[in-house]
Amino acid sequence: MKKVMISTLCCLLTGLVFSQNVSIDYIYTSKPTYVAKYPAQDFKDKVILKMPFASDSILNPYALFKDLDPTLRMVIKVELIYTTFRTDESFDQPELNKNRLESLKKLMPSIFESSFIEWKVIAQTGAKDVETAKTYFHGFLITAVEMPTVYERKSEIDKIEDMVTHVKIPIYDTIYKERKKRYYLPVSKAKREKGITYKKKGIWNREMVTEVVIKPRVVQIGEVDSVFINGDYKSTDSRVKGKGSSGSYTENYTMRQDSTIYSVLTRNKWDEVMLVIDVTGSMGTYTQQILKWLALETNLKRIKHVVCFNDGDTKKDKTKETGKTGGIYHSEDASLNSITQVMMKAMRNGGGGDAPENDVEALLDGIKTNPNCKEIILIADNWANMRDYSMIADVKKPVRVVICGNYYGINTQYMDLARVSGGSVHTMENDLMNLMKMNEGEEIKVGKQVYMIKEGKFVLVSQI
Repeated sequence: MKKVMISTLCCLLTGLVFSQNVSIDYIYTSKPTYVAKYPAQDFKDKVILKMPFASDSILNPYALFKDLDPTLRMVIKVELIYTTFRTDESFDQPELNKNRLESLKKLMPSIFESSFIEWKVIAQTGAKDVETAKTYFHGFLITAVEMPTVYERKSEIDKIEDMVTHVKIPIYDTIYKERKKRYYLPVSKAKREKGITYKKKGIWNREMVTEVVIKPRVVQIGEVDSVFINGDYKSTDSRVKGKGSSGSYTENYTMRQDSTIYSVLTRNKWDEVMLVIDVTGSMGTYTQQILKWLALETNLKRIKHVVCFNDGDTKKDKTKETGKTGGIYHSEDASLNSITQVMMKAMRNGGGGDAPENDVEALLDGIKTNPNCKEIILIADNWANMRDYSMIADVKKPVRVVICGNYYGINTQYMDLARVSGGSVHTMENDLMNLMKMNEGEEIKVGKQVYMIKEGKFVLVSQI
């Protein structure tokens, strides 16, 4: 009976697998965080997988089946915890950690397929003898967030419906911050070609370089009250002069926690745009941002066509076919009224279901419907893989992928889509423009993550 239940659990979790994104080698060889003893209070609200001292066996695999239903919760962090005490100096701790990760992978392979899970290795230094070490925790702590329920989804839709009758439209601008970066170049020409630099001049009298780094930051400088009237809006704020004005006054501002849509669409002045928008799950925050951004006529004029998709309306997961999932809606024209109506219809008709979404199907449908759009922008849910990832080579036009929710890194499937199509990837703070020029084995650093092209696909290779 025990073997049957574990087999069932493995099959359930394996069903989320799409492509290999995380290497066990990079996890177990990464620099650990040292603590005397892992704090007891930090075990709260986490899935606990226990392992004996100096062993790679998982003692309670059923914790995954009980506490981590993949249809209700999504893993965002995994911590491998062990003690540094050794009974034998020749004991190979890295090898044991590797075997522990292999045990976890056999039980739950899906978490090694996610490129945005935060991995941490924590070494406890407090134990000074075997008996004490055995009392310390060894194993994995898994942190997961809950997926939105049907009730929460309805509440999200109601909030957006209320917003489109009366909306506060943000006024924003781009501020450029200049920072000087100083470093020293090696005397060796070979080292210079490898990009090696030093913090100190050293005995070799190295050459100092001063590099000026200019980083743009989109900030909200104000807000105006507006009321939608037949798809257009009328400002109720005297500081905004005329329909479509971006305003000319300044106030003390505070950045929104996540202003991805504002940031990306403000600093990238794309025109003749087709917007392809994921309106599933917890994308409500970004849907609101899109509508507010479109409420300014100067922005709306940049849009030629809008496609919204919800991964098959209310279709059962087992009946969803790659490339034929459905739940794709087009705006009749690029008016605010039409775009708002198609968004709301796609959201109301969506029924949730499993995690993957039909991004590529929606892109291909949009290109077929309106092939003359100059720019194609995909508003993508970073937390969801593409149901039709295997079809990305069919997208023959460059796709600008706007990543929503990249708190723990970028889902590498979207990096692959941008690279294969000749497009780009955009987060709240970064524009990755030349992915198509990267070759096998090359690396790119985005925030705290480093990604490498391996066998033609991006994989996460390290986290800083």
